[in-house]
Amino acid sequence: MDSSMGFSGAVAKRFYIVGDVKVVGFRPSLIVEGFDRRLKLLVRNIPDKRKVEVVVNGSIEDIMSFQQLVKEVNLRAIKEGTYRITELEDYAGPPIDWTYTINVLTLEQVAKGVPIPASISGRLESMEKSLKIWRKT
Repeated sequence: MDSSMGFSGAVAKRFYIVGDVKVVGFRPSLIVEGFDRRLKLLVRNIPDKRKVEVVVNGSIEDIMSFQQLVKEVNLRAIKEGTYRITELEDYAGPPIDWTYTINVLTLEQVAKGVPIPASISGRLESMEKSLKIWRKT
């Protein structure tokens, strides 16, 4: 199966985060970091309770940069050394509806009270201010 999905030149890759990763806000933290790198992500818990699957869509360079960040940065105050990152592999699963995926995650987090929508809202407000300034010039 072709591992490209989404925009032109994009590839879909997968890796797993294994260990102590079941803290509130971990998945949204990954999504925000992915957005900052122009990536689409599907982040889901695996039933064994100690593994998170991360499917990433974008340029291979951006995906590799994102995976390296996840390896090096302590996302959501998870204790250093309590998780490991597997190697990248081609994603050969079913096609992913990226819009549906992010909408479901956002609704889940709103229900839990996690502030990811506020983070996105803040970025949109900043963009709106920039556009107003640009239009005045």
